[in-house]
Amino acid sequence: AVLLLLAMLAASALVLSWLDLLIPVSGVLPGAKLGLANLSVLMGLYLLGPGAGGVLCLLKVLLSTFLFGNAFSFFYAWQEAS
Repeated sequence: AVLLLLAMLAASALVLSWLDLLIPVSGVLPGAKLGLANLSVLMGLYLLGPGAGGVLCLLKVLLSTFLFGNAFSFFYAWQEAS
């Protein structure tokens, strides 16, 4: 049941990351995003504990980098997450 919830939260984090790319935040710093995918990470942290929250954060950063990013976005996103 924990693995299923972790997978569902990771999938929702990816969908929210994709929606985050579609919403322009103009007038702020270039490259700034709302951070909607962090809602899934916070839910995982609250529901499953800090270990699963860290795994979910790592999954979000890795998978969103491979799907939506470039070579440098992983290092930037990981620096922001930690």
